[in-house]
Amino acid sequence: MGGSIPRFISRSVTTPAAVVAPLDALRYYNQVKPAGSFEAADAKELGQLLVLDTDKVAWGVKFRAYLGAGVSAADGLSDAYMIKTFYDMGDTANAKGLLAMVGANLAGQGIIVYGQCQGLKKNRWKTALLEMLTVVSFVKPGLDAYRVASGAEQLPGAALSPLNEMIYTKGGELFFEAIPGLVLQLVALLNAEQVSNVAIGSILISTASTALTATTMFWDWDTDPGNRKSSPDW
Repeated sequence: MGGSIPRFISRSVTTPAAVVAPLDALRYYNQVKPAGSFEAADAKELGQLLVLDTDKVAWGVKFRAYLGAGVSAADGLSDAYMIKTFYDMGDTANAKGLLAMVGANLAGQGIIVYGQCQGLKKNRWKTALLEMLTVVSFVKPGLDAYRVASGAEQLPGAALSPLNEMIYTKGGELFFEAIPGLVLQLVALLNAEQVSNVAIGSILISTASTALTATTMFWDWDTDPGNRKSSPDW
């Protein structure tokens, strides 16, 4: 039982989320097994592994944060390149459509940043400006993941916790840009007379971004201790 904790640590953004999941499994174990079947050796192993290896935790969460930032930035750059490619080919409809999707994503993240910073007690406009720069540079999702991974606390007066802010920005990216942009590029690829390697690469990057965003967003939501407490059977 204790052996599952390191695996949860490496893929969870918070230590409580990593520990709560195997403990919930332990409660189920005690319900379905006869009384006294949880041996002292099992308890000893669990207790030893609760003394977490901070290097493993740091490696897991940092890898995930940097991967998220890299994929998100690559997806934004590939979309920008495909917009230019569509214009060069004379396909203004797809160019404008993809541009509108990127703009909708950036606008949505900008609205979240504005609402997040309005109630700040200190450096409200400076913080808002810096956050807007992370939005237009396409590194906002990766930065949010790093904040949650590093245990950053909610700033005084901020509307959302780092975890909830990350979930909302990832949700906006997923539904405004990642999924519709991927569909648009796939349709354009199927209708193209000649397919370039760059177009295929852009589609692969968009697919990876969509998969990573959806997986991490729903994993963080489902493994959050507060959400697990409110929906223990989920």
